[in-house]
Amino acid sequence: MASEKSHIKIFEELGFKPKEDRTIIVQYQANDMSEAIYNFFSTESFILQLTYSEILIAKLSDWTTNIKKESILSIPYAEIENIDIYEHGLNYRIDIKTSDSIIKLSAQQGKLSGIRLNSLYVGLKNWHEKNVNDTLDELKNIKKDDYI
Repeated sequence: MASEKSHIKIFEELGFKPKEDRTIIVQYQANDMSEAIYNFFSTESFILQLTYSEILIAKLSDWTTNIKKESILSIPYAEIENIDIYEHGLNYRIDIKTSDSIIKLSAQQGKLSGIRLNSLYVGLKNWHEKNVNDTLDELKNIKKDDYI
C-alpha cells in the first residue's frame, strides 16, 4: 500500500517538482470490450502526478522496486494540445492530446475508488478520492500557450 507522501518524495528525489494533492491512480483506457473486461480485473495501474511543468505517469508496481527516472512517462505542459475529460461508466476518461499522439487514460470516480481496485493501493486514507476532482479540474485547465 503506497502513500501519496511517499510518491511525492520519490518524484522529488528523481528531480521532479510534484504538486501536493495532485496524485491519482489511472489505467490506460481500453480500446474494446474485451480489453475493458481485462482491465476491470487487472491490477496494472499507474500514478498520474501533476508537477509545475509536466504530467508524470509511472507504473505503480515500480514503486516497490528501484524506480528509474527513465521509466516515468513525462508529458511537458508545453507539448499538450488539449485534454478532454468526461465521465465514462464508473470512471473518468482522460484523453491527453499532443502534436503526435493521444494518451487515453481512465481514472476511477472518487466515491467508488474505496470499494474498487484503487483501495488496494490507497488504503484507509483514500488519497485518490481526496485528489481526483481537483486533479481533473487542473488537468482541464492546462493550456499549452501558458507554458511555451
